[in-house]
Amino acid sequence: MYLGGKLRKQIAIGAAAMLAATVLAGCSGGSAQPAASDDPTAPLLVWVDAERQPVVQKFIEEKFTSSHPGIEVKVELVDATQGTNTAKIALAQKAGEGVPDIVFIGSPDEIASLSANPINYPLALNGLVEQSVLDDFPSAKRCSYGDQIYCLGNDTGQTVFWYNKALFDEWGYSAPATFSEFKELGVKLAQEHAGYNLGTVNGRYGTDAWLGSSGCPFIDVVDPVQVRINLADPKCSRVIDVMAPLLENGALANLDLFDKNYTAQVADGKVVGMIGASWVADFAFKPMFKDANKEAEGSGKYAAAPMPTWDGESTNWSGAVGGGIWVASASTKNKQATVDFLVGITTDIDIAKAQATYPAYIPGAQAWLADKAADTWYAENPSEVLLDAANKVNPADGYVRYQTELLESFNATVIKGNASADSLAQFGEQAKAAAEATGYTVVS
Repeated sequence: MYLGGKLRKQIAIGAAAMLAATVLAGCSGGSAQPAASDDPTAPLLVWVDAERQPVVQKFIEEKFTSSHPGIEVKVELVDATQGTNTAKIALAQKAGEGVPDIVFIGSPDEIASLSANPINYPLALNGLVEQSVLDDFPSAKRCSYGDQIYCLGNDTGQTVFWYNKALFDEWGYSAPATFSEFKELGVKLAQEHAGYNLGTVNGRYGTDAWLGSSGCPFIDVVDPVQVRINLADPKCSRVIDVMAPLLENGALANLDLFDKNYTAQVADGKVVGMIGASWVADFAFKPMFKDANKEAEGSGKYAAAPMPTWDGESTNWSGAVGGGIWVASASTKNKQATVDFLVGITTDIDIAKAQATYPAYIPGAQAWLADKAADTWYAENPSEVLLDAANKVNPADGYVRYQTELLESFNATVIKGNASADSLAQFGEQAKAAAEATGYTVVS
């Protein structure tokens, strides 16, 4: 799950990125590795991060072992730093041993590397997982190539408009239904309440939440080796039309959400709204917001409104910031048990209810949302808005191998360049170069 930070240890992934570039050099597609002869008694190896390790161990002991007696499951803890899983899996495949049957990936962009030649790690789930189950994972579309699905989600970072309803009511404001209304609101806010803002567009909060929801083709995946990039597309320029004047008048911020200078603004109640992920209320506004006049800080103030609709669209598309995935190996020796484990860990309602972030599995999300409905910190129940947004992540907001590199580029060009047409074009050139450097053919 991505919660913020300027690049979250980007330097630490240098070695992994170099390895990925090496193994992906000249890649030509995503054909699956030939599976070994299936052995229904073969043991399973599962890789997880520290946060999921106790959950997985409990699932194995209390549920999986009883339904699959005699199958040994070994759990290994792996570093969740982006790129680590790709590098380790590539090395294990080269060594011919130690390849995990199932892996949790906290940085789902890695699926783009894992799916390409010569790694070809993921198992296509179509025909192995019931379609009714796949249909309950809307986020699975983001790690699909053609009609093939290669992951099941753990959590989802779909975007909505979080806002301080108490202040909006006091000031006579309404949550914007369109981005034209969002722009008008930002102009009005700057004029009437200077020093307050409608969120930040730094890094992923601008790329995935704004450009992604608009369907701007900069990470629009065609297949494992082709990506669509065209920053001259109207779906990109309409974002700049809204973003530019609001950055200039201060109604939008350019700091990372977790930058200490911005958290101070959240704490002081200066952030009155934000196009933000499903986790923003719980992990940003709720712990940061301070209100000396309330026994429960922020109680009954914040609400979730549907994503505004971009001009020319009939659907109020969501972007996505964060969300982990589970992936199975195409070369597993025990395919049925592997698939059963993958489905079991992602559809377990008890696990979903207890996790910190919005579950990717719809029935799990519905159970998880029961606590939100009863939480008096919210001004109103956010459940309906979050459920709707999870089904509307724009299909152009894909997983690519160069996405992390784009964050610094976006900040250095578009944000510091005052979100102009020229800075957007410069960002487009850098996106194209980053895509080609990681083995993609760029189409427009």
